[in-house]
Amino acid sequence: MSLSDLQWQFFQHTASLIQVIKELGMKATGGELWRPPEMQQIYYKQGKSKVRTGRHQSRLAIDMNFFQQDEQTHKWKLIQFEHQKPILDPIGMYWESLDPKCRWGGNYRTLYDPYHFEMLRKPWRSEKQFYADQFDARAELITLGVRPEFIS
Repeated sequence: MSLSDLQWQFFQHTASLIQVIKELGMKATGGELWRPPEMQQIYYKQGKSKVRTGRHQSRLAIDMNFFQQDEQTHKWKLIQFEHQKPILDPIGMYWESLDPKCRWGGNYRTLYDPYHFEMLRKPWRSEKQFYADQFDARAELITLGVRPEFIS
């Protein structure tokens, strides 16, 4: 599969992800999609990245910012980093259920990065594990009120 085919697939999955975020009553804004190599080196030296060349350079990753609406003021507020995991777990589960090549930074073993969504060139888990994860993610989203037609 060519890089442009992978990028197209990645963008289609990102569109599905944004729809689910909306269905969950949240908003997301784009952070980085493309990152210059010089910026990647800075992040690597600062310990904000574990790799010298990341998927942002090939436009197969995106960082997003997430917002929830305050129930009293109705203003949109950025979800603070320390509160992200329980709120974003269903979103990360959904991302990883879209394709065996989709991976969420909230599940990294060494660097917790809940803003990061990426697509690898090859699957990172077995087909059996992918289908089990897919079932769990979709069941979780339905219990959270996401309509089944949005979690295809």
